[in-house]
This record gives sequence, C-alpha cells and structure tokens, in this order.
Amino acid sequence: KTGADDAEAKALPCIVLLTGAFLLTYVGLEVAFGGYVDPFAVQQLQLSKVTAAELTSVYWAALSLARLTATLVTPYVNHYRYIQLHLLVAWASMAAFSLSESLPLVVLST
Repeated sequence: KTGADDAEAKALPCIVLLTGAFLLTYVGLEVAFGGYVDPFAVQQLQLSKVTAAELTSVYWAALSLARLTATLVTPYVNHYRYIQLHLLVAWASMAAFSLSESLPLVVLST
C-alpha cells in the first residue's frame, strides 16, 4: 500500500457520512415542502381543498419529470454549464414568485 491508498481509505468513511447527511437533508426538505404545499394553498392562497390537492400533485409530478430529465440529459452536457443553467432558472423562478400576486404565476414560479 502507498500513502495515497492509505489516505483514501481513511477519507472514505468521512465522504460516506457527508454524502448520507446531504441526502438526508435534501430528501427531508423535499418531502417537508411537498407536505406543506396543500395547507399553504388552502390557508394562505385561499384555494379549495381539491385545487390544493391538484397543486400538490403538480409539485410531485414536476419533481419526478425534472429528475427523469436530469437523468437523461446529465451525461451529455457540460456540468459547469448545467449548474449555471440551474442557478439561472432558480433565480428567475424566485424573481417571478416575488413579483407575482396571482396563482398562475405562483404555480409557474415553483
């Protein structure tokens, strides 16, 4: 064994723990947000329960579609440009959300 192999063996548990913590946080936030879409829509946006449930379905469908698209597109794009595009879309989405007062723009910005 070389010194580099020894360093890799020592770093692996730390990498696994950090990756696990990141995924736990990411999925937890995703599920928590999905759980709060319905009550937010009913209480804050004054939507009916049926419309709020439809909005929750749109959230989960969009999330699934985005993951599928990312799975298919990621191997073929420059990762630096890919991250830039995501940041730009996130910024535009937040700007649209902050400027909107109507439901269609709120739905489009999320």
